[in-house]
Amino acid sequence: MNRIAGDGAGQYSRVYRGYFLTLMVVVSAFAIIDRVALLTVGQAISRDLGLNDFQFGLVSGFAFAVVYTLAGLPLARIAESGNRVKLISIAVAVWSVFSFLSGFALNFLQLLLCRVVIGIGEAGVQPPAIAIISDLYPPNRRGTALAILSIGLPLGSLIGAASAGYLADAYSWRTVFLLLGVPGLVLAVIAWATLRDPPRGLSEGMSSAALEPAPPARAVFRHLAARASFWHIVVGLALTYFAAAGIGSFIPQYFARVFAMSLGQSGILFGLVGASSSLAGNLSGGVIVDWISRRDQRWYVWLPATGILIAAPLYLGAFGVLNPMIATGLLVVAGVFMFLHYAPSQAVLQNMVEPRMRATAAFIFFFIVSMLGYGVGPTLLGLISDALARHAFSPGNYHSMCSGAAPIAGIAPELVKACHSASASGIRGAMTIMSCLFFWAALHFWLAARTLRHDLRLDSSTLPGALANGKLNSLN
Repeated sequence: MNRIAGDGAGQYSRVYRGYFLTLMVVVSAFAIIDRVALLTVGQAISRDLGLNDFQFGLVSGFAFAVVYTLAGLPLARIAESGNRVKLISIAVAVWSVFSFLSGFALNFLQLLLCRVVIGIGEAGVQPPAIAIISDLYPPNRRGTALAILSIGLPLGSLIGAASAGYLADAYSWRTVFLLLGVPGLVLAVIAWATLRDPPRGLSEGMSSAALEPAPPARAVFRHLAARASFWHIVVGLALTYFAAAGIGSFIPQYFARVFAMSLGQSGILFGLVGASSSLAGNLSGGVIVDWISRRDQRWYVWLPATGILIAAPLYLGAFGVLNPMIATGLLVVAGVFMFLHYAPSQAVLQNMVEPRMRATAAFIFFFIVSMLGYGVGPTLLGLISDALARHAFSPGNYHSMCSGAAPIAGIAPELVKACHSASASGIRGAMTIMSCLFFWAALHFWLAARTLRHDLRLDSSTLPGALANGKLNSLN
């Protein structure tokens, strides 16, 4: 077997690995800033462009998800054999340009088109980045490395929510997107100029020459589909993101409608919830699973199950109280427990596949997150919210008399109050309904534990070279 020294492994020092991981955190943060900014100024966009909750759900979730699904798999397949660094750089440039153009949108269709192309750009970043990290870090350190990568989520959430709310209040929602494009283009140039694509199998002590060519996508799917635990993990992830993305997409509007907050106020609380909960949850999940899975591999799914099960009643409590500070506190604690699933889920999927299957396995994770999470979740929550608001609005036709959550100009104060009350009732009910899905998600993670150890032993016996020779101690 060719040793990795022949592939120039010395170029990938601890300093370089740290630099790569840091740059990917920043890239991820700017991707999240774009998404969170859209959600934070969603109320202003809906008023300006005349969007209802269903249309905003399409713009904020479904458009991104569908395109991510269509573009994600071909881009992941390119990443299995092509230069992953160049793919990441080009993808960052694409989404940055169209984030800038979002500030010029004059109607629903134009904004939808911009979000569609942004989805293409983001589809080319996370799968190859995770595959590279899996080549730079061995399995017993992979959970922590992936957890560090996820720092981009809280960092981007905090910056995006706070800055977008402030800029929208001080200038307009369009200013937010006009300022978002430039930093992304700078990052794309830096990544292209300074990063190198490591050999596949580096973390397992293999050279690229020792690996088989990248198998077709159907072979990767068959490889994973043969493992019963994989299916329970998939369903658990789908239900988790179905609820989490739906709820997260409407938290700024929830604060604005239920507690009558400004865009700046709701943006700060939204950023606090997203940043603190995801930072604590993601990092804790990665560090804990790297440590505890050495004792029993089933903690890769036991930890997510436990966290999600604890989070469910906390979310229900958050949407049942009328004090914004108590609601915020409950949302933060619920998010910490919910996000414990992220690093273990990513790590166990990476541990189930061969080096040239890693980008495709990462795509599967983000397909679930995007299509069933950011795609269906916000759209369905918007539909439920609209339906409940119509039911709660007694003066007449809710959508003809109220534009989105804001009443149209010139109507009586009593009708203004009725519009606000109906929109607040609708979004509160929709958030409560979606929170119940976490109980179902936790069940599937628990069920995955029944066969997980067998499935990981099966994987370690079928992987080539250093893997088959037992060098992956974390799979023992």
